[in-house]
Amino acid sequence: MKGLLAMRAAGPRAERRLRRALGLFFLALALPAALLAWRAYGQVQWQVFHQYRTLAEEFAARIDAALARAVAREDARGFDDYGFLVVDAAARGGLALSPLARLSDEARLPGLVGYFQVDSAGRYTSPHVPPPGTQARDWGIDATELARRQALAERVRDLLGGPAAQPAGRAEVTATARASTASASDEITVIARDDTLAGTHDALPAGSTRGNAFERLVDPRQARQAASGSYGKLADLELDSRLERKSRAVTPQAAVASAPRGSRKEQVAMLAPPPPPAAEEAAFADAEADRAGVAGPAPAAGAAMSSDAAGPALEGSSAGLPAPRVSLFESELDPPGFQVLDDAHFVLFRNVWRDGERYVQGAVVARTPFLAEAITEPFRASLLAAMSDLLVAWQGEVLALERAAPGNRRGYEQLDGELLYRTRLSAPLSGLELVFSVGELPLGASGVWLAWITLAFVLVLCGGCLAIYHFARGHLRLLRQQQDFVAAVSHELKTPLTSIRMYSELLEAGWADEAKKAGWYRYIRVEAERLSRLIANVLTLARMTRGQDTLELRTQPLGALLERLGATLAAPLSAADFTLTRQVDPAAAAALVAVDEDALTQVLLNLVENAIKFTPADAPRRVELAARPAGADAVAVSVRDHGRGVPRAARRRIFDLFYRHGDELTRETTGTGIGLALVRELVGAMHGRVEVADAAPGAVFTIVLPRARAGDD
Repeated sequence: MKGLLAMRAAGPRAERRLRRALGLFFLALALPAALLAWRAYGQVQWQVFHQYRTLAEEFAARIDAALARAVAREDARGFDDYGFLVVDAAARGGLALSPLARLSDEARLPGLVGYFQVDSAGRYTSPHVPPPGTQARDWGIDATELARRQALAERVRDLLGGPAAQPAGRAEVTATARASTASASDEITVIARDDTLAGTHDALPAGSTRGNAFERLVDPRQARQAASGSYGKLADLELDSRLERKSRAVTPQAAVASAPRGSRKEQVAMLAPPPPPAAEEAAFADAEADRAGVAGPAPAAGAAMSSDAAGPALEGSSAGLPAPRVSLFESELDPPGFQVLDDAHFVLFRNVWRDGERYVQGAVVARTPFLAEAITEPFRASLLAAMSDLLVAWQGEVLALERAAPGNRRGYEQLDGELLYRTRLSAPLSGLELVFSVGELPLGASGVWLAWITLAFVLVLCGGCLAIYHFARGHLRLLRQQQDFVAAVSHELKTPLTSIRMYSELLEAGWADEAKKAGWYRYIRVEAERLSRLIANVLTLARMTRGQDTLELRTQPLGALLERLGATLAAPLSAADFTLTRQVDPAAAAALVAVDEDALTQVLLNLVENAIKFTPADAPRRVELAARPAGADAVAVSVRDHGRGVPRAARRRIFDLFYRHGDELTRETTGTGIGLALVRELVGAMHGRVEVADAAPGAVFTIVLPRARAGDD
């Protein structure tokens, strides 16, 4: 009994050990696989991020190149282009409107407001309006056009307004430019003023609301000016740069190829200033002679030369204009600069040095149109606009924010504030910075494939572990059932053998009279037949499970077959004090069935023994055998008892091999668990089926066999 208890207790523990082992096996596969999938997902995420970063880098390079070309076009303009008229030998009269005076330059700056020039004395001039003494109508400009030009010039003058500044000397400007080139954040200025270059004649108005905007152009010490924006400072943004750092480590940002140029010199023929009156001219000549110590002045490098010295005088115009006095001037042009005028305007300017005097030439640019035309509109037309935000900043202050275009964002991975790419534009626009960030990153086809592969792996792993668990648990249960079967068979064999041995020894010793001998002989015969049936069941089941047992199906009437089997079925019933009642429908009795008689006999004997075994002592000790038609193509043979019946939960498993309802330790009946399993196998081999139902009281087992035609074997 202790051994049996130990065997039963080992069953649940074995299943628990199996679950633990499979759980560890699942974790051993799932954890490395999850790590691999996570790394692969991160790699796919980074690859997609890197692709979009490359797009952002290329887009920024295109913007930088386009603005560099625009700045280079402005830088390439000559000194005289900022005047209203230029010398043109091919034009009638030798003069023509300057390119900036025509107001038809297609290659203009984005957001351009107007051009200007301020000399060393603070005098403001505009190439858009004719200078004093020049008739606008002579150059095809009517009154309406002139008024529009004057309004434009006044607007630029107002934006540049402020008290006249005393411009810094050449040494100060050069030193400050070098310091600015060396470091954008370095504000050290070398001061070496040249007070001889001051001038206040026709200066900009002192009461302008623009304050010292012009002073920031002429005085390098006031050049740094931060623009204000409604989006705050760039340093306040919390952008995650983890992926951007990884991408930059693989493909570092290329250095700016175009370094700021140095100063360049040009010689250009320009209109000479009008001659002074005769008295003043003589006095001026004498003074020059006294200073030079010679009879007349000698032209120096960079000094104005008359038209006679420079070449033949230009012809007058057909309108009767006097022939212009032209001189050849040499100028030195510094590299262009770019600054903020106010909250709504930039200024692109340059310093021009001529005869020791400084001129400031440049263009005023409206900030919003400039950023829109040069940066944000091309961004909206690019692929980046579908998933990236663009911030435009000036010296750390965010000026513009272009959000990603709304659209279908399903299937996107959330990336809150992920820095995509950040760069500064080339000089002189190095104060402008482009920052690309992503909020949602589309993973594309690679991410979809990875997700499907991961899902398939998870399903295969979970399904495989579940299949292994059910398979192993089935084998464990089968092992326990086999152990139960061995124990049951041993018990089934030992009990009758013990009884047979005892009665045979009593008979051999002659201790029984003739009346007792007959009963003992009958008991020995019944037990021997029961042992024979048990052994036959085991052997038949073994042959059928190995596919070695072949039934010999013969076609015969069902009624005659049941008549012959009646005596065989009555023997175990009479030995157990049971009666057999038969109810055979005539139609079923006449039906032909193709069966193996020995197999059908074994099936019915197993059902009868099952009925005897599970009928309690206080129930009617009767077994009913019935036959009836089951449709047009089958007949049904049923065996009913009047016992406790079969519980609903056990009906699906009652025909399983080695299955016995109840606990082995508390079961009142004996058995091997192969009787009903053998019934199902044998009936299936005869192309039939077996069913069980509740008869209240008792249970009824029904064998459904197909009808056969006459002559079938």
